[in-house]
Amino acid sequence: PLLATAQRRNAEPIAAAGGAVIVDNDQFTAAWLEANLLPIVTDPARIAAMSAAAARAGARDADVVLARFVLDLVGGR
Repeated sequence: PLLATAQRRNAEPIAAAGGAVIVDNDQFTAAWLEANLLPIVTDPARIAAMSAAAARAGARDADVVLARFVLDLVGGR
């Protein structure tokens, strides 16, 4: 589920690559989970494919890159 536009923008490239599924908050229901998430979590091959797609599309070290950027900024003051 997405809480803000920024979250959607962050998720869209991963979803477009096949590594994630995006659902709007108003669509995030038990029925949606059953219809969309259950088939994913019960399919190891699909999980592996999505994981590989997410790894290719995303920055796996984005947290470290951001932390270094912030520390460099703060250290330069």
